[in-house]
Amino acid sequence: MKLPFPLILALCAGTPTLAADSVSKNLLAEAKPQFCLAVDGQPAWKDKLPKEGSPIRARWVFSIAESSSWSSLTLRASQSIESCTLNGTRVIPPLKGMRYANLPGISPHLLRAGLNTLEIEFAISKRSKNKPTVPDVALIPLTPAELDFQTEPVLGDAGLDYFSVGCRTNMPAEVTLQVAGKRWESPAGLIHAFRATELPTGTVQSYTLTAHLAGSGAKQIGPFRVSTLPLRGQPFRFVAMGDSRTYPKEWSRVAQAVVQKNPSLVLFSGDMVTDGREDRFWDEEFFSVAKPFFASIPTFYVVGNHEEGSPLMGSLVPVAGRNRWKATAGGVLFIGIDGALDWSASSENLKWIETALKASRESYIFVCSHYPPWSSGAHGATHARTSMEARNNILPLMKKYRATAFIGGHDHDYERSEPPDGVTVIVSGGAGAPLYPKMPNPWQNPHSKVFEWKYHFCLFTIDGNQCTMQALTPEGKLLDSKSWPAR
Repeated sequence: MKLPFPLILALCAGTPTLAADSVSKNLLAEAKPQFCLAVDGQPAWKDKLPKEGSPIRARWVFSIAESSSWSSLTLRASQSIESCTLNGTRVIPPLKGMRYANLPGISPHLLRAGLNTLEIEFAISKRSKNKPTVPDVALIPLTPAELDFQTEPVLGDAGLDYFSVGCRTNMPAEVTLQVAGKRWESPAGLIHAFRATELPTGTVQSYTLTAHLAGSGAKQIGPFRVSTLPLRGQPFRFVAMGDSRTYPKEWSRVAQAVVQKNPSLVLFSGDMVTDGREDRFWDEEFFSVAKPFFASIPTFYVVGNHEEGSPLMGSLVPVAGRNRWKATAGGVLFIGIDGALDWSASSENLKWIETALKASRESYIFVCSHYPPWSSGAHGATHARTSMEARNNILPLMKKYRATAFIGGHDHDYERSEPPDGVTVIVSGGAGAPLYPKMPNPWQNPHSKVFEWKYHFCLFTIDGNQCTMQALTPEGKLLDSKSWPAR
């Protein structure tokens, strides 16, 4: 039986148990689960797991006196579940296409005094000695006093007079963004996205987020500080990096070092989490370990293969444009693309990028994609379509219109390549993912000038007619540097 990737991870790391505070409030604490195969027709419930087959249905029959004091319910499990029903009503997850181990926002109105039935469907995982395991499950009631932010501010794209920010609450609530004496409202829900507009150019703004339940008080976080982007001619710093997935401790170190450099923005070249459709990874691997980073630095994202088309991109995580976008700040044109799309010679995407390059009058141009055209890492050896189209179609256009550099990730290392077309290629895939060594074949990337197998980020400084890049470790060690004149 082929197991889903999140369950394979669970086999390696062990199945986590629920926190003590969850167990103490668990409505299922006294109930015994029953099981059956997830098949059509009348289920045959038994006290033990079926010997063969997956997925499995489990049910708990539990009793409550009343639920009038509860604002919301959260289902917590030690692995992602496929579906959930409460008293015969299907619980709709916050976002279609995501998998949830922590399923918030369940209405307490689905409960009734007396007996209740919860059913879930899950895939069986097997651990030592081929023994099937069952996820720990808790149904947690939340009172109005427990209103909180599940995910604190996540800044997205910004401009000369605006910035975007997302957040999510642990129960359906209204949220207010306050900045520069103005207010923006988000209706009752779990995921909230804002764009604060008509702000002064290149200024530091203080903002707060406040969650509200009707007639039940509020929860405020902040103030946080963020700057709108600078005009052309002003000193300007930005960071490029990517591939933070899997190792949150390493990602936390890199993120802290970036915050200390106080850049105006970050270009993030994808692969934020291990599997973008597993909701729990976004908090565990990405958001929770780098809160100051997400709250203070506008970030322009391009998607990688590990995002798996996650609907969180564009909802909780504000993006300038899902598949392709362009932005300007401080005399720089930034172009972000989904390199997995069609970038062939006759494609509409290639026509779009040529139009953007041709029209630009900015002093520097950077194109950012998850997939680099040249790389000495493991992915560079595959000659994948994504890399070949970038190499054969995008780089020549960048040379034609005198663009500055192509920035990618995908391979978990730092590398600078200088192909003869004159467009620098930078691989910055060392923000937290497991590192990749250099492949031994020199023909794979004959243009490689510097290769480092270390966690890092790239700091760019725009000062007058010169742009300087420094590749830095979280400890501040200089791995490489490169300067470009203005176009």
